[in-house]
Amino acid sequence: MCLIRNGSLERGESMDVDVELRREVFAWFGAAAYHVQCVEAELIIARLCLARRGDSEPTAEEWQRIEAEKRTLGGLLQFLRSQVKCNEEETQLLSNCLLDRNFLAHDYWYRRSSLLATPSGCEMLIAELEELCERFRKADALAQAISKKVRAQAGIAEEGVRQLQDDFMRRLQQGEPEDAIIEDHMKHLQGLRSQ
Repeated sequence: MCLIRNGSLERGESMDVDVELRREVFAWFGAAAYHVQCVEAELIIARLCLARRGDSEPTAEEWQRIEAEKRTLGGLLQFLRSQVKCNEEETQLLSNCLLDRNFLAHDYWYRRSSLLATPSGCEMLIAELEELCERFRKADALAQAISKKVRAQAGIAEEGVRQLQDDFMRRLQQGEPEDAIIEDHMKHLQGLRSQ
């Protein structure tokens, strides 16, 4: 049952619930979704770098297999656990991240939407979502460390990575389309491989 349509409560509408408080709930939900997506993106980078560890460029078939394997966070974690050594605490952090992500994506509003009906419920949601954001940030820091280690094994210099990231952000902020920037970066990287 969806309690909110077009920004207002449908059933049992309460004038006591501040619209701004509900907006804050949704903003924190968006922040949590963003942070877990950062974890996934960093693990995809690590996965792609693992494909480059060998001496040769992966074949088209190998890239297709890699693309298929990176479709879900669970699939990424399963693959990376088989390739990268993590201690028990790190493994638990990533496993919990997956559980939290699945709850956020699949069950959160099903189980929590009724809390939007009261100010105290909204405050509970905000606190829970803030905590999820913090856990996702910790998982992202770990994913970045894993990715950095894998890049080093693949011979990818961190300075080059930082330059590409800085260039990407600068060009995005100048209004360039993301696809054009990525295409330019891919050409640059292919040029480096041919040297």
